[in-house]
Amino acid sequence: MQSTSAAVVEPIAPASAREPAPELPSESTPASTQAPLPGLSLQRLTQAIRGFSSEQLLWSSGYLAGLAAARAFPRWEQDFGPVPAQAEAVTVQPARLTILYASQTGNARGLAEALGRAAAGRQLSHRVVSAADYQPRDLKRERLVLFVVSTQGEGEPPESAQGLYRFLNGKGAPRLADLGYGVFGLGDSSYEHFCQAARDLDRRLAELGARRLLE
Repeated sequence: MQSTSAAVVEPIAPASAREPAPELPSESTPASTQAPLPGLSLQRLTQAIRGFSSEQLLWSSGYLAGLAAARAFPRWEQDFGPVPAQAEAVTVQPARLTILYASQTGNARGLAEALGRAAAGRQLSHRVVSAADYQPRDLKRERLVLFVVSTQGEGEPPESAQGLYRFLNGKGAPRLADLGYGVFGLGDSSYEHFCQAARDLDRRLAELGARRLLE
């Protein structure tokens, strides 16, 4: 079973984790087993968050996710058109952003909601949806989706995303050439299956022709 540490946000083949109580990485742990940061940067981050409560860590992870998402939104505007000013008469609406999350204990939902607030701050039309309430076949009609995914067990997706993963990996999975996407995840970087569910999702979406908006 996986233990969860401080939320590690990785934009593009994201993280995994069962998401319980956070434990900060030890400064003696080699950086190669932690987040994808240079050693000095990781040490500074570890020192900055030392002593944070679980609530403070979750808020911080959402804040960082919002910063990462902000990098994706200019690309969104490039691919799908600028966000119209409120005062302007709009005849053609830009594509709606769907933020789709899958979580066992709620941390991924918190991140998805933070991304939603970041989208609202840029006046982007968006919705935040649980994978449990999403119809996988609707992906064919989507133009922009941000996925927020955790991992459980031996690298499997959360229960709420089982149907989505079966659909995408089935023989009838559609081509998704019109879809632009990003994948975020939460996880413990010391875990053997770190980000596995999110990495699998990222790989499969690319195989189906979708375009990565986050690198």
